[in-house]
Amino acid sequence: MEDAFSIITGEIEKIPGRKKRTNTNVFICCPFHDERTPSCSVNMSYEAKVNIGTFMCFGCPAKGQWNTLAEKLGLQQIKEWQQFKGTTEGTLSRANKYRKEFENTNNHTKARLFEEVGKSVMPWPKDREWRDYPGTMISRVEGYMYDDKGRDELMLVLPVYINGRYRGGVKALWEKPKNGPSYVNTNGDWVLNYGLLGYDFVRKYELFGCDSIVLVEGPRDWLRLALNKIPACAILGSKMFNKKKLMLLMGLGIKKIYTLADNDRSGSGMVNLIESFCKGQIDFEELKLPRKKDADGNLIKCDPDSADQKIIDKVKEIVCGCPPKEKKLKKKTKVAKTKRKAA
Repeated sequence: MEDAFSIITGEIEKIPGRKKRTNTNVFICCPFHDERTPSCSVNMSYEAKVNIGTFMCFGCPAKGQWNTLAEKLGLQQIKEWQQFKGTTEGTLSRANKYRKEFENTNNHTKARLFEEVGKSVMPWPKDREWRDYPGTMISRVEGYMYDDKGRDELMLVLPVYINGRYRGGVKALWEKPKNGPSYVNTNGDWVLNYGLLGYDFVRKYELFGCDSIVLVEGPRDWLRLALNKIPACAILGSKMFNKKKLMLLMGLGIKKIYTLADNDRSGSGMVNLIESFCKGQIDFEELKLPRKKDADGNLIKCDPDSADQKIIDKVKEIVCGCPPKEKKLKKKTKVAKTKRKAA
């Protein structure tokens, strides 16, 4: 008789659309929302902290066991006994990981991060850029470099700490891929309730002296604002926001929440979701990126990471009340000093 792994492996091949495989997961196009890039992760490892076939989408709140996904796609479901037929070693390994996680619940060190990512982890070199962001910045936000056994390239991991407690991490490829997800979160269902990348960073620097915060979608969007000393957090998905995250943000002592979302439909959904939770609780304002179109009438995609520096400067002025310094004034000052020396 077939076990869960054999059944699910065969059924996944029947799913239409592109797929992306790692050493432990298969990413498929999520059937619970419209997408072309696979962002729904299906666990295929007996050593994971969840059962074979457990799925979680990083583009929408959909998650659950294999049978829920199978029912949606019209695929074969599995019975409970088949889940554990494949290997008793896998079951014991999973139990040991649960035990270690319980032991490290209040661990303020990086032990859990290293355990999840692997032993080949080192602090990010300050002299090495990551996707045009300086190594000094990546190091400052506690980024780490590590070697993923399932890939040929080194990767970046950005840990997420909430009030000194490690909650999870965002793993990122060295270069943005042409197809497939650019980021993969560490295991667990922490993203919806605790996925606020940059939370402890802005807490450490006391919101850079501001009383407001900007919410963006992804890691590079957050890095762009952090590089410009704008208090911000990435919610790690356009639909990854709820009351729990709102309460955590209010715990920072902020008076207002801003959003700076992508200028597409997904970004609009993110803004509407966050605004619905803020209503009646805290002041809210949407900061909009330009919606320009090309010669064919197609929207030119814009996000905080790719936005013009003038836009970022304006965001800082609105959020922090700090107008950017005039470059022209600097030039005039230099000229004036030169003339004095000549005299």
